[in-house]
Amino acid sequence: MTRLALLLTSLTAAFAIPATTSIGCTGTIGGATGEGAGSGAGTGVGGNGGAGGGISEEGLREMFETTVEPKMLVCDACHMEGGSSGYEFMKKPVYDTVKSKGGLVIKDYEKSRFLTHSVSTGPHTGTNIDTIDGLPEAMTAWLKAEADAMEEPVPNPEIPLVGPFDVRTSGALSSVRFDPYLGASYEGISIVFQASLSGDALTLANVRVHGTQELGVQWKGVKVQTFAGDTGTNIPGGLHDNFAVTVLPGEAKDFDPANVVINGYEEGTKIGFFFTDILPLDGASGATDCADLTTFTTGAQGPIQMNCATAACHGNSNTSAGDVMDLSDLAADAAAGCRVIRARLLLSDPPNSQIFINSDPAAQGATHPFKFNGDAAAFDAFRTAVLPWVQAEAAAPAP
Repeated sequence: MTRLALLLTSLTAAFAIPATTSIGCTGTIGGATGEGAGSGAGTGVGGNGGAGGGISEEGLREMFETTVEPKMLVCDACHMEGGSSGYEFMKKPVYDTVKSKGGLVIKDYEKSRFLTHSVSTGPHTGTNIDTIDGLPEAMTAWLKAEADAMEEPVPNPEIPLVGPFDVRTSGALSSVRFDPYLGASYEGISIVFQASLSGDALTLANVRVHGTQELGVQWKGVKVQTFAGDTGTNIPGGLHDNFAVTVLPGEAKDFDPANVVINGYEEGTKIGFFFTDILPLDGASGATDCADLTTFTTGAQGPIQMNCATAACHGNSNTSAGDVMDLSDLAADAAAGCRVIRARLLLSDPPNSQIFINSDPAAQGATHPFKFNGDAAAFDAFRTAVLPWVQAEAAAPAP
């Protein structure tokens, strides 16, 4: 408690601001949230609390291994070690692997990616949990038991905290949603970065916060924290510069500076983002419009509509993919759709924008569930059609 009290005091002072077959198994469960990778990017969301009440750890392991794991064998083809997905949550021992992945076993168990992503109403393209007899019930009961055994999120609910969550340092883009930590009023808002580890220095590169078509967010001051243990005992991470940012609906904005370095990082340690003051924004006014709507509608809109705005992915506002990038009105309102996609472009390096990196079949690190079914020629045609618009946006004067 002494360490925690000192940490909270220093934060205040620093900021001075109060199934049966494996057919069709081509998707992923983890990664960038909302992008179907870890969503995520992504990258994962969530994390485990410490042991609280309820069933013992040994009992939870036994519950998983006897009632859940036998029904998950259909997931092996994609998610075992070396599987086609690259997201290896079925790596043995499966219980330990699943517990180590962000977004699967979390306090708010009903938002586990098992129950929101890999189901028929989600963006998962493989065999879904709700199609396997008895698995939804067994999975839900086990996740609830795990949640009951966790302590509440720490260290202090008075300080807005996105985390703690696991860090993927494989080079894939990570996306972490705010709403599992800060509540439904932040639905779909996410923080995106690319993590790499060199020695004991963890670098989060190109850290950006994304709004949705309907929601934005503003914040003052942020501190990146590492967590020693799942109970949330804190070790001060690198103090980021104190700054205020407003992200309007349809926008995305970088941290300033955009890269965050945490020295003395131990691989496998969870991290989180503290905001000294944060507020969701609603209303669609003021979002950054596209600079070259003509190039978008004549070259990019059609391929994006065909490949990204489908009912199973970003074309359905009721899916997790639609929460983050809602393209359900793309056909009817090209300007609004263009604005939403523009917020996810990397204007400083157009070919490395998320819309290309996430869906490239050759991008081994990205765990976005749609990669043109491995068809490199189809992806190249998509990029050839869309890239001129991205380049036009990059060349346009800043708004």
